Amino acid sequence: MHPKPGWVKVNADGAFIEQTGKAGVGVIAQDHTGQVILATWRALLRCASVVEEEMLACLEGIRLAGEWVHAPIILESDCVRLIQTL
Repeated sequence: MHPKPGWVKVNADGAFIEQTGKAGVGVIAQDHTGQVILATWRALLRCASVVEEEMLACLEGIRLAGEWVHAPIILESDCVRLIQTL
């Protein structure tokens, strides 16, 4: 679902390997037409949990949006535990 005109949706997600503590995060931002405004990914060499990995993905999305997006944002994450904590 696209955001309302004048808003930007930032999706943040990641993957976590519990055995090694390695993780990766990805972020994509889209305008109301679905046009991609920015996208990035990053490898994380050490994470303690899937919630930490998802939190770092959200922080990366907020950081990038603060730097590059000049509109209000909607942050989306599929991590229910993180959303409930926030």
